[in-house]
Amino acid sequence: MSFLNAILFHARATPNSAAMVLSDRIVTYGMLLQAVDGMAYRLSRQGLKPRDVVAVHIENPVRHLVALFALYRAGLIAAPGAPLSNQSAENPPVAALLCETIFPTGAIRAIVAGDDWYAPASTALPEEQHFGSDDIFRYSYSSGATGKPKAVGMTLRISEDRSIQRMSMTAGLTACDRVLCLPGVAGNWGFRLALQVLSAGGLAGFASSAVEAVQMIELYGMRYAAASTHQLREMIAAIDRAPRTLETLRLIETGGSLVGSSLLADAEAAFSCRILSNYSATESGVIAYGLRQMLHKTENAVGHVAPWARVRIIGDSGEGLGPGTEGTILVRTSSIASGAGEDDQWFATGDRGALTAEGLLTVTGRANQVINAGGVKFAPELAEDALMARGDLIDSAVVQMPDSGEVWLALKPKDRVNPLAILEWSAKRGWPLDRIAEVDSIPRSATGKILRAELVGLISQRFPAVQKR
Repeated sequence: MSFLNAILFHARATPNSAAMVLSDRIVTYGMLLQAVDGMAYRLSRQGLKPRDVVAVHIENPVRHLVALFALYRAGLIAAPGAPLSNQSAENPPVAALLCETIFPTGAIRAIVAGDDWYAPASTALPEEQHFGSDDIFRYSYSSGATGKPKAVGMTLRISEDRSIQRMSMTAGLTACDRVLCLPGVAGNWGFRLALQVLSAGGLAGFASSAVEAVQMIELYGMRYAAASTHQLREMIAAIDRAPRTLETLRLIETGGSLVGSSLLADAEAAFSCRILSNYSATESGVIAYGLRQMLHKTENAVGHVAPWARVRIIGDSGEGLGPGTEGTILVRTSSIASGAGEDDQWFATGDRGALTAEGLLTVTGRANQVINAGGVKFAPELAEDALMARGDLIDSAVVQMPDSGEVWLALKPKDRVNPLAILEWSAKRGWPLDRIAEVDSIPRSATGKILRAELVGLISQRFPAVQKR
């Protein structure tokens, strides 16, 4: 049974039940079925060949999911629409871009899906083009340990395995019938979570901001929310500005980047529910899980290694390291994606960390992003987590300039701040910063990860003269 068959079963059995919600609208399972069939019919008339790769650039999460399901129904492979510049010999060629408005796509054909594409099909649909359990039906892009985007293929077997794994870890913590999903459905986490909820006939909600997320939890009685670390920090700020009791919320899951201990503590205080940390990779799925009350005593802990995963820590020469010794993190899981290596190989996550004898994993940052400031080495994520815990910043990011080696702090303050005081505060904690740049926003990915290369370029172009220590 494929995930689409499960979703369509609910559409036929309970067509009037709510499937997806936004802040201002509800989509029933019956409406979802009509939209998927309508788009699949129109895709079948575009002259695309079975197993062609179609990139999807549709911002509305409900319509994006409809497009993904319709592509599957039509036997076409889906890929994210944002990284079209990743056309290379290593990545699969994209046959077309499915989008809502016309914009430059280079040599790639653009297929514009207007409102009429979601209307019921006027004639019978062609026969469904079935995917086998080991056929790739969707690509994601991951920078992995190299920093260079590469396509990672997801098969039905991998997708279903990861859904079962996720359910096994969360089933005892809360019901998953009403879930608010903040990570974008174009990414693996958001897509997989939406599949899990819809395949079980539940209600999946999508919010475009932290304020909207808090309102939707209260309005729709959401029991489970998923948010990147940055999104969670914004939700905490929203609760601080307008306190409310979210009585139905039982669990918040966070991940997507390094989860600091101060963030977990702040979240638990703000929401009075369980806070679950996950450590995962596009290529391997979830590697470790941990509840905040099990992690707060160990600095940089992200969770215990999941039962389907194995973790090794190696040194700079490839030698295995013992419990508690920091090195490079390698992982092997039962659902390694196509493009990440062979099933019997260890996958390098690109992170540094350590593993205790009890299987508790700690992560200190990306190996290729560790800052070396005059011999003082530190992970920027740890400095950023502490800076955000001060309470006077809306957002912050630490980067090292490749040419000068200077360490810059980009920040968005809540009000006026004293740059020299922040520099001195950071230096006392072992993070020697050279310059501060106040910015309107910090570039982030769909899951909240800081786009550090983009930020370095922004600083180089726009901030030639700033505060110096």
